[in-house]
Amino acid sequence: MPQRTIYYRRAEWAFQEWQGLPLADALAECLRQLPASADTVLDFRLGRAAIRHRLMQDGRIFIHVASWHPGQMASTVPNALVGPPDADLATEPPGDDWDYLGGDGMMMVSGNHCLVLPSGITQQSMERYIKNLFRLSREQNANLPGWAENFSLVPIANDEAMQLLLDQGVTKISLDFGQYLETARNREEARQGRKILQRMGLDVLMNLVERDEDRRQIEEAENVNARLVISLNRNRRGIETETFSAIAQDVVEESPDDIEFVTATGQRFKRGDLIIKHSVDLPPYGQTVDHIRSWDEMAAYFEELQETGILEL
Repeated sequence: MPQRTIYYRRAEWAFQEWQGLPLADALAECLRQLPASADTVLDFRLGRAAIRHRLMQDGRIFIHVASWHPGQMASTVPNALVGPPDADLATEPPGDDWDYLGGDGMMMVSGNHCLVLPSGITQQSMERYIKNLFRLSREQNANLPGWAENFSLVPIANDEAMQLLLDQGVTKISLDFGQYLETARNREEARQGRKILQRMGLDVLMNLVERDEDRRQIEEAENVNARLVISLNRNRRGIETETFSAIAQDVVEESPDDIEFVTATGQRFKRGDLIIKHSVDLPPYGQTVDHIRSWDEMAAYFEELQETGILEL
């Protein structure tokens, strides 16, 4: 069976006064305004995306977001209302109301807690889709404040993994500079405060490139690849690894990129090793996984997180 990863995220807004509306309440209002799958179709990367399945149960909202590329051959998932239940999804020609699937993902939201299970599309893409959906529902007169879409789904550090990292002492932090610029620009548009990686990343670029038009070209270029590396030389005087390690948890929780840390013992940690997540085995459903089974696994994992007390922090 294919293995998938469920990621825990917490919704946060830029300013404290925006904390009065839980993400689940905003999403519920949005879905009430957009009750049918066809209402949720949005441009998505090079194709389209929509919420194909949804469920509101026990104060939790479950959604299945699917993306597809019209006119392109791909594996298919039938519309539940018209597709034959015994179809071989890997080879069955699509019916008139079937979708060409380019990627999909599941999400469960309770309060400001969010579980994301991507399957062919990224977590960041799903987050952007929800933000755009909020904008669309406001245009349809949904009862949502204008700042509702200015949230971020923030990863939370795994305390045990972080403690291991901190005990060893961090000597190097490196990240994909080009990828981070895209993230930082989006956050500036959302009027969020400049966090530590934005200061490190954007200020370096500003010092290297003087003209604004050149800087914009570099930020938007797809063929530019660079890495930002910050490291300690333990043979010279300065801060200790313990001081430098204090940055690590902020870095883990602020950036969606896969940053790498190197400790004083030479051990390497990817950011994905340090956040709260859970791997599950799910039966295949064509080239994806069944949304009902996925939601069940997400609900079970949410119960585990509740028992640990992590959700109360």
